[in-house]
Order: sequence, then structure tokens, then C-alpha cells
Amino acid sequence: MKLPKISYSIMSSLTPILDAKQASGWGLDMIHYDIPPLRCEGLETIRQSTHLPLDVHLSWDTPLDFLSQIQLKSSDYFCVHVEASLGKGLGYIRENVEGYLGVAVNVETDGWELVRLVKYFDFVMFMTHEPGVSGGDFNYSVIRKICNFKHSYPEIPIHIDGGINLISALLLSNIEVDTVVMGSYLGSNQLTKILNLLGVIVDYQTP
Repeated sequence: MKLPKISYSIMSSLTPILDAKQASGWGLDMIHYDIPPLRCEGLETIRQSTHLPLDVHLSWDTPLDFLSQIQLKSSDYFCVHVEASLGKGLGYIRENVEGYLGVAVNVETDGWELVRLVKYFDFVMFMTHEPGVSGGDFNYSVIRKICNFKHSYPEIPIHIDGGINLISALLLSNIEVDTVVMGSYLGSNQLTKILNLLGVIVDYQTP
């Protein structure tokens, strides 16, 4: 079992810039930012507040309409939805946005929808509750979909977003997902608890 990276979501924060600064000192791996509907501002300000890579999630139905406003670096992550109207396609997005390109899939969407796009993306993000809603419960029915994809495409990193707490983080670590997105559950005290417990389990299971 490997320890997943933690992407700290600042979607629900009233002070995202302050949270980004604090998270930089927590031992986290990246800052997850859900771009608000029809607004792309704020990315550069958040960038200036942290040295961590940005993990940008665009859940809009028409992501290509605002693609020119999204300026990222090669170390950043950018994710659009398989359910969106992708128009010119992921190849076009890859050419116009720097960073690692991912495709998100909603809870109710069949994981096989990813197969036709798999050659275009660097990672997949499985939503485990409704996108854009903070504090929701983890939907355990998605586990089968995650495992099926991992079995078919073991080389593609898997990110998980939605309702992750200590229990679901432990389960996802056992599946060996690459990254978990945590926001409303994650305070500095919870982070220490999660990292300590996951670290102990990883050390215990490592030959």
C-alpha cells in the first residue's frame, strides 16, 4: 500500500488565499481549486500565495468557452468532465493548457465512458459525491468503478474527489489511488491524524 498525495480543496473557504498560504506549511502536495461557474479569476492570486502545484477542477458544461483564461504551469493539474461538451476534444485542451490533463467522471456516469478518451489524459478523477458541493458524504458505490478502471489501466494515476474522511482515505490507500482531494474535513489536527495513521499502516505493510 502506498500513501496517496493529498490535494487540499479551498472551494468551501471564505478566505481561499489565506488557506492556500496555510496549506503550504502543512505537508500537503497540491492545492485543489474548483473554478466558480463562469468565472476564471483568482487562479493567479492563489498561485502567488503558495509554492504548491495547483490542482484545477473545471466542472462546467462548456469548458472550451473559457480555456484561454486558464493559465497554468507544467507542474499543475487541470481536469474537465467526461460529461461536458468538449467540442474540439481533449487533444485541443492539451495543446492550449499546460500541466497534467485529467478527466473527471461523476458518480452516476459509467466508467466505460473514459475508454474512448484514455489516450488523451494523464490522470482520471472519480467524483465520489456531487461536484461543487462541499461536505457531502463519500459514495462507496464508486469503489467498484475505481477498481475496474485500475485493473484495466494500472498505469494511469487515479484521483478521488468528494466526501473523503479518515475511513474513506484508509480504504482508498488500500486500493492505492494516487491522490485524494480533501477540504471541509481537513483541518491541521485532522491532517496530522490522517498522515500519522496512513504512515503507520504503510510502514507496517512494507516488506
